[in-house]
Amino acid sequence: MKGLSRLLLFFYLLIMVLWVVNSHYLFSIWGVTVWLLIILLGFVIYKKLNNFFIFLRNS
Repeated sequence: MKGLSRLLLFFYLLIMVLWVVNSHYLFSIWGVTVWLLIILLGFVIYKKLNNFFIFLRNS
C-alpha cells in the first residue's frame, strides 16, 4: 500500500509540473481522465489506510 501511495505522489507531482508549464497533454481528454482516476485511487487508499489505523487504535 505504501508503494502505491508513493507512486500516486509521483503522479501528483508530475501533474503539478504539467499544470505549471500549461502542457497540452494535461488538458487533453486522456490527461483529464488519468487525473480523475488518480484522484479516485488516492481517495480509496486514504480510506483504506484510515480504516487500518482505526483498527490498530481499537485493538
